[in-house]
Amino acid sequence: MEDKKAVKISLGTAICIFIIIVLIVALGVVYYLGFVKNKLKISELKNEINGLKTDNDIAQNIEEKTNKESEIIEKENITVNNSNNNTAQEKNNLDTYLGMWYESENQYTNPNPNNLNIKNVSNNKLLMDMYITRTADFDNFEVTLNENLGTFEALTDNGGSSDGQSAKINGKIEFTDNAIKVEVLKSNVLYIESGNIYTFKYHIKNSNIDNYKGTWYESQAHSDYRNPNSLSITKIDNNKIIFDLYITRTANFDNVVAYISNNFGTFEAITDNGRF
Repeated sequence: MEDKKAVKISLGTAICIFIIIVLIVALGVVYYLGFVKNKLKISELKNEINGLKTDNDIAQNIEEKTNKESEIIEKENITVNNSNNNTAQEKNNLDTYLGMWYESENQYTNPNPNNLNIKNVSNNKLLMDMYITRTADFDNFEVTLNENLGTFEALTDNGGSSDGQSAKINGKIEFTDNAIKVEVLKSNVLYIESGNIYTFKYHIKNSNIDNYKGTWYESQAHSDYRNPNSLSITKIDNNKIIFDLYITRTANFDNVVAYISNNFGTFEAITDNGRF
């Protein structure tokens, strides 16, 4: 058998081979570390991108929720404003208060009940009469309202005065949905004291009675009689009428006041020439 000969490598060659191996290993390590580092950066970048997407989603959800809440609030505000406007319009629609007001339906059927007659409305101003039974009649006084409240001064020429001055009252008036409250703040009218409150709850709207003005007889035949019974309506002011009533050879009642509602009214008449 042929003997193998040992290959001899010089020291320089060995060193070169060793250096090459070290370089290859070093390059491998560097490449591996760089690959791992780049992979980590790519992973972190993906996480950041995902995080941005998540943040954007959250921000978008918050924005959408905020917009929806804003829409709801705006709708609620519109509803409230409309409600307030409707309420204000209802309060300012004073035409619905025109007509006669009594303290109650039962009081209305009594002879000469307390009453309030709202005759005219112009914007927030009202023209009215007020009658307090067997005490005083306040005609044509004006009330200016601020929302549903107002003050007034009303004079009377058929009510007694406690101080010899013009008989009058000062007061305040409040309009609610179903009533009108009148409170007397100051008075020199006999039998009407400061602090008196009159609340009118029974409302009857005006009726057209203008066509009844003139003199009325029981029949055409009776009108030819001498001094027949007669009713002479001399003045009509909304549903307030003033008339003279003559009963043949018995009595003459002059300037009688009656308030007409639903074709019905009551009155009290005094005569100074009645037959005894």
